[in-house]
Parts: sequence; structure tokens; C-alpha cells
Amino acid sequence: MVTRDSITISWGPCKDDGGAELVGYVIERRDASRNTWQRIGYNDPSTFTYTATGLIEDAAYHFRIFAENPVGMSPPLTTVDPIIAKSPYKRPDKPEGPLLTKIVSSNSIECSWQPPLSDGGTTLTGYFIQRRDISRPIWVTVSYLNKFNLLLTFHSLGGTC
Repeated sequence: MVTRDSITISWGPCKDDGGAELVGYVIERRDASRNTWQRIGYNDPSTFTYTATGLIEDAAYHFRIFAENPVGMSPPLTTVDPIIAKSPYKRPDKPEGPLLTKIVSSNSIECSWQPPLSDGGTTLTGYFIQRRDISRPIWVTVSYLNKFNLLLTFHSLGGTC
């Protein structure tokens, strides 16, 4: 599993223990832009996964595993391609239109929309509602609605909802 600050790697058991019982596995990593390896973990001989934490988002890493017995360490099993630490999720798409508006009274308006086509791979939590005075360049958040609300009535065109 890959997240923005961790990568979980896995491997299979060693095919040849070199004639002596395995002591464990040494796990190392290096930033793909550097040549220096860093020991980041040690697993017992029956554990074949390791989660590297504290990684930098969008940075690429290589990993290698050594099997170890009382005589020494095996040649490494090394990742061929770098693995990039990144979130498995994306930003959601914009809400679907059309953005429908309906004048409710002389000082209120109703707005409605449809949910986005893609939630980015995770649960949509809600909508920020913004407004802008036509004479100003800045949008101002006036409300936050949970994901189940697709309709908002502005009760005062002066900015309160």
C-alpha cells in the first residue's frame, strides 16, 4: 500500500537459507535521487512485509531486502523501479451542473446542483458555498453543506445564509 507518507513492501520467503537457519530480514531504502542506502528496519524470519513511514509526499524511493543467517547477509532483493509516496486519492471533480438558481423573494435566492462525477476515490464530505460581489475579484465562503445537501437558500443577498 502506498500513501502520501508511507509505503508498505512485501516479499516472499527466502528459497535458500545457505545451510543455516535464517535470523531475519534487513530492510533498507534510498531516495531515488541519491546513492546512499539507509537501514530502516529488521523483520523476524517469518514476517514478509514492512511499512516504511515518515516519507516525503511525491518523493521516489527504492527498497532492498537482505536475508540474514548466522554466517551473514544474502545479496539484496531490490526494487527495479522507484516507488512514489503519494495519496491514493485525488480531489473530487467539480459539482455537476447546471447550477440552477431560483429567485425566492426580493432578498433571497435558491441554488441547487448535482454531485460530482468522481469523488476522488474517497467519501465526499460536503460542499463549500462561495459568493462574489460582481464588482470585486474575491470569492468569499458563505456556507458549508454536508454531502447530502444539494440545495442552499441565501436568505439575504447581503451575504448571510
